[in-house]
Amino acid sequence: TLLNLEQLILKHKAHTQLIKLQPTKEGMDFFFTRERDAQDFVSFVKSVAVVKHHESKHLISHNVHNSSYRYKRTTCVELCPVCRDDLVLLSAKTAQALGGLPPIMLCTRAASVIGLLDPSTGRSLEVSPADYWKRPFAAACSQAQLTEFVVLDVTPVEYGSGKGGGMADLRGRSRAAVSLCDVEVARVADFGKNEDRVVVRSHLGHLLQVSDVALGYDLRTVNAGLDEDE
Repeated sequence: TLLNLEQLILKHKAHTQLIKLQPTKEGMDFFFTRERDAQDFVSFVKSVAVVKHHESKHLISHNVHNSSYRYKRTTCVELCPVCRDDLVLLSAKTAQALGGLPPIMLCTRAASVIGLLDPSTGRSLEVSPADYWKRPFAAACSQAQLTEFVVLDVTPVEYGSGKGGGMADLRGRSRAAVSLCDVEVARVADFGKNEDRVVVRSHLGHLLQVSDVALGYDLRTVNAGLDEDE
């Protein structure tokens, strides 16, 4: 998340008024001379990431002769830790509050809103910053846990068959096309060594072809607090 934010800051030159940058244990401290510059920077961060912030100030000095005061103002900004392509695990209450979602969702967008997609049905929605911080959730799996799979067979799912089907209409501003399919895959590490294959439902029917190598989360080996039914 911080790396992506850093790239956006540099791309849009949002750091031009920055006078000092100091890494900390929990993130980074940005220093500005003028309060307005700091406010503009916070506004930029809010436009490209799901954040919450609070402001504080404390007195640095007071001149009793002319009744002038000097304050140091601090704005604390907390970033949503969910990144694009993370697999998130929603609590029962959060899933219900967001419209009766399944507990496992794929993050397809991490910008000014969080885009979530159910790969098994094609259903998607966008979570606003207000909704996220009201019911925050975290990633159950990150990109570092993605596993390579070889695609052995792809079967398009006809509209209305099973759970979802066809080209799904995405709610919100998600840009990615979704075409459901059933995919037979084997882990690259197992390919040619055993007959361990599995058929899964995917939202990438418009992209996947036989013999492709695709990245996915192997929930059989992930310990993310999931029970067998989930």
